[in-house]
Amino acid sequence: MSEESTTPDVVQLTRLAMASIRRGEFGAYGSPDIVLDTAGYGMGAFKRREAVIGFFKDWTSSFDDLKFEADEILDLGHGVALTLYHQEGRPIGASNYVRVRSAMVMLWVDGLIVRNTVYPENDIDEARAAAERLALERG
Repeated sequence: MSEESTTPDVVQLTRLAMASIRRGEFGAYGSPDIVLDTAGYGMGAFKRREAVIGFFKDWTSSFDDLKFEADEILDLGHGVALTLYHQEGRPIGASNYVRVRSAMVMLWVDGLIVRNTVYPENDIDEARAAAERLALERG
């Protein structure tokens, strides 16, 4: 039996979640049992809301002027969102800015993120395929 998401608009929810992170409100849209998988960047997986909040606090505090913006958010159905985004900032103690493009595959259930997998730029096609598979499995 498939789990049916009651999330009305994952594109808008994803925009709101990203805005909350920019404001430093890291747990606003995460399920208590959220999993953030950053293995594509070699940072592993963070399980449960407290660990995810800790990751975001550590990540954002290691930069001056960190900005991240969605370039594209796609609703693939059944609570699955694919987000292509970029981050730009200057690491603390560095003089140069860095810019990184990435993709996220988010699974939303009842208005909360239950899983977010982050893919580096060279794996964006893999992220798209994973998001499509997940939406198909949930459909």
